[in-house]
Amino acid sequence: MLAPRRVGKTSLMLRLQATATEKGFSAVYLSVADAASEINFVKKVFRAVAEPSGSENVFKRLRRSPAGKLLGRIRRVEVLSVDLELFGPR
Repeated sequence: MLAPRRVGKTSLMLRLQATATEKGFSAVYLSVADAASEINFVKKVFRAVAEPSGSENVFKRLRRSPAGKLLGRIRRVEVLSVDLELFGPR
């Protein structure tokens, strides 16, 4: 989430995390401000989601979600020229 300093981004994210379970979601709070590159960002996200506390549940939900279905269709990503290639629906 991008916004100017001191507008409540962290408070909002922590509130969403605190109420996620009662709404049927799993949530992980992660600051990626120190990620120096895209690959560092992806590694941090993967590590946070792969932690033992409910990780199988998170991965299963992600795979079944619309976002997971879209991610499953990605064939190629080219970062600097922002090129994304998808193949047909699963």
